[in-house]
Amino acid sequence: MGGLGKTTAAKAIYNKIHHEFQFKSFLDNVSEKDLVVSQKKLVSDILKQTKPEITSVDEGISPIKNHLQRRSVLVIIDNVDRVEQLNAIAGNRDWFGPGSRIIITTQDERLLKQVNMKMDKTYPLKERTEEEALKLFSWHAFGNSWPNEGYLELSKEVVSYCGGLPLALEVLGSSMIERTPTEWKSQLEKLKKIPDEGIMKALRVSFERLDPTQKDIFLDISCFFIGWDKDHVAKILDGCKFYATAGICDLRERCLITVEDNKLNMHDLLREMAKVIISGNSRRPPGEWSRLWIPGDVYDVLTNKSGTKEVEGLVVGFPHLLSPSISTEAFPDKWKLRLFQLVKVQRHGEFPLKSSCISTEAFANMKKLRLLMLNNVQLNGEYKHLPKELIWLCWEEYPLKSIPDDFFDQPRALVILEITFSNLVQVWEGSKSLENLKILNLTCCDDLKKSPDLSNLPSLEELILEGCEGLSEIHPSIGHLKKLSLVNLTGCKNLISLPGDFYRSESVQTLVLDFCEQFSELSEDLGNMISLRVLKASETAIIQVPRSTVRLKNLTHLSLIGGLPSKRAKFGLQIRDMLQGFDSLTNLDLLFQRLSDNPLPKGFGSLISLQDLDLSSNDFHTLPSLSDLSKLESLRLDFCLNLHTIYGLPTNLKFLYASCCHRLVTMPNFSKMSNMRELNVRDSHKLTEIPDLDKSLNSMTWIDMTDCAELTADFMRKVLKGWTSCGYGGIFFKGNYVPDWFEFVNDGNKVSFDIFPSDGRNFEGLTLLCFYCFIPEYSIHSKTYFTCKDGHPRASIDINNTKRTELQTYIGKEDWVIKMHNVSGKCFLWQGQISNDKLNLQSGDKVDITFEMPKPYSTSDNVTIKGTGVNLVWDKPMKENVHEFDGDGRFLIQRHNQGGDASSSSRV
Repeated sequence: MGGLGKTTAAKAIYNKIHHEFQFKSFLDNVSEKDLVVSQKKLVSDILKQTKPEITSVDEGISPIKNHLQRRSVLVIIDNVDRVEQLNAIAGNRDWFGPGSRIIITTQDERLLKQVNMKMDKTYPLKERTEEEALKLFSWHAFGNSWPNEGYLELSKEVVSYCGGLPLALEVLGSSMIERTPTEWKSQLEKLKKIPDEGIMKALRVSFERLDPTQKDIFLDISCFFIGWDKDHVAKILDGCKFYATAGICDLRERCLITVEDNKLNMHDLLREMAKVIISGNSRRPPGEWSRLWIPGDVYDVLTNKSGTKEVEGLVVGFPHLLSPSISTEAFPDKWKLRLFQLVKVQRHGEFPLKSSCISTEAFANMKKLRLLMLNNVQLNGEYKHLPKELIWLCWEEYPLKSIPDDFFDQPRALVILEITFSNLVQVWEGSKSLENLKILNLTCCDDLKKSPDLSNLPSLEELILEGCEGLSEIHPSIGHLKKLSLVNLTGCKNLISLPGDFYRSESVQTLVLDFCEQFSELSEDLGNMISLRVLKASETAIIQVPRSTVRLKNLTHLSLIGGLPSKRAKFGLQIRDMLQGFDSLTNLDLLFQRLSDNPLPKGFGSLISLQDLDLSSNDFHTLPSLSDLSKLESLRLDFCLNLHTIYGLPTNLKFLYASCCHRLVTMPNFSKMSNMRELNVRDSHKLTEIPDLDKSLNSMTWIDMTDCAELTADFMRKVLKGWTSCGYGGIFFKGNYVPDWFEFVNDGNKVSFDIFPSDGRNFEGLTLLCFYCFIPEYSIHSKTYFTCKDGHPRASIDINNTKRTELQTYIGKEDWVIKMHNVSGKCFLWQGQISNDKLNLQSGDKVDITFEMPKPYSTSDNVTIKGTGVNLVWDKPMKENVHEFDGDGRFLIQRHNQGGDASSSSRV
């Protein structure tokens, strides 16, 4: 994305280090210059030639290779947008002499992977934090690092609008110089309606470099799919032949979109730019825009019947109280409708109440629409008028009992049909032809009794009947679909069985039967489903798993959690035989199965590919050695209340969760557990130690031994003193003291100290510790649950009274859920570390650290931090956590300015 300050950063680096090089060159804005011109400048700068004789790109490569490979050079190649530019200027590492530094700036990270010259490091530029943004804006607006008196809140509004984008901060900061607060307010109101032209022009450069399908994907995401699941959007846009998986990846690498927790997002100013592109800077009336998504504009277009053939997408929704009636006469057969979206009103705001009467003639001229999504809308008229080129029809709260026959009177291009939360009793009558349909989603159609005849859906890949509680029968045609890969029947409470023909499917890869409470039997023919990879049948009435299951050589994920209490004991007796031969299995979930020592297979020896094993809430007393499971990375044993001994563990294990194993006494030796990252054995009341845990701390990021009351003092001392990890996480023990080896100690939640001279030592960072106690009268209802990230200490650090950094311990791989009870009067301690790379402390700095407990613990003073301690870490390497899962797990660092609220946050 443009405007992040890549060129500015490159210039700053060049200015800082160029004096270290005799030979140097800064090639600015290469994308807008002829390649020969850039080659001439490089040769001229290095060889001091006034006019190098270069007439072609190929001719220019020779002097670069021949003369620069013997010299240590500094070359900045700015704003590269094509791989040809790199090949012409820096095609290989051996073009440059030892000690050379080649720095490249680009908006497209993919280019760096396409050249022969391997990159040593890549530094993605991010938007500025709020603190950094406010400082940068203030320099441009006031000539200082802080807003003038009376302008702080206005400045924060501008910074919020800019979203940390340096270009916007610079442009708007410069435009606000010497303006009065009243003028600022007026300008802010204008920006909400009319984006700054200079910012939009700069951002648009990134858009114009996209190919046509990438542009369509970008605009569709901007208008329709912010916050949507990435994979689902890819399927929708693939139906439009946009090659969306690759396109979304391209946009992400160009920083035009972001994906977090698999949800699509985009910088607010990029969305503003998309609006400018679509609206022609508001010079064209909304009816001529390619996409409509703003409620007021959509309302005007529909009521004034001003839509044209230019409209490709339409977002509209109606509140339940309006329940508008729209006639399908607006959709003649000859129109090529592919995208028409009407979404929930909650997503984009409310329509005026008078919008309840909308004529279908309003759609008459919208000839290029691509997708249709309706929410709580009733269409009156003949369904045959819905366009035959429709790609995606998504209808929430469909009001009719069935899809009318006239919808199928003509061939349709429909690829995805989603009718959810509807009144459907029968999807359609008889067999209907939808040759291109790949996904049929009927989620939460509670009144649906039987799945439809699927015999004329030859392309169907996914059948989703999740939450259809009234469904009791699956049509036999399901067994004849050659491309069907996913069947999701989660929560079909009245479903008892599947048709016999279904078990002959050679295409189904995923079968989900979770919470099918009446489902009692899987056919012995299950073993014929040779493509099956995922089988989930948790909380069902299944008593016996077919022996033929062992023939499922591609099965990777098997989940058989819980079920009826009466069947668990019988089921447990099968476990030993059932698991033999599953050499492809990577994930196995056997929670709540009442597994005892007798049926528990010793070593699970045949599960050679197993990576994730969950045996939580079972009855066995000992866990056999799992050392042979060399690929096992995650093991869960939570709430195994009878477990007292865990034997050998594989050295590749990364995550061990064994909380609330109240009888656990014996753990295996950890001296060789060099890959272990997270360990949770909280509430294991009889555990005294984990042998040699202190010898495997280098890889660990999180240890939770809260309420392990019998741990020896020597064991705790070794672990606390041996801890090297900094970042999110830390160590949790039961305790009500600050260990005596801490340098700076204080009662309560605050501690202050000075950074004294290093005396030749390397200052690496801080070790922080606090202990906190629940008041004696405090109790949490036994059915109250919290996630761990709600309930651990956070520390704020003030440095020289000018900057505060906030550290917050978060869980790594996942949010563990804690059942809080019996904590009255108990005390716990936490220890963590933070590297000086994050704090930048120097000799003489005055530091104040304040610990606090977040809600829900801090409510009504029910928990108090009783003591704090800090150590300065010298000459001891500190390992910064970079968590491979990159989800909610992080050690959160927030920076503050004096007197201000939290102004930035970043993951470490």
